[in-house]
Amino acid sequence: MYIVTVPVPMGMAFEAAALEEYLIGRFQPADNKRGKSLAAGA
Repeated sequence: MYIVTVPVPMGMAFEAAALEEYLIGRFQPADNKRGKSLAAGA
């Protein structure tokens, strides 16, 4: 398992959630249950 930390500038902290959703959708990690359920429309 790998964990990657992506820095977000202080003035753009509100973008962190959108960045997380994009990365989950883009890479579709096998162990991410939340990303799978969102992709399935649940």
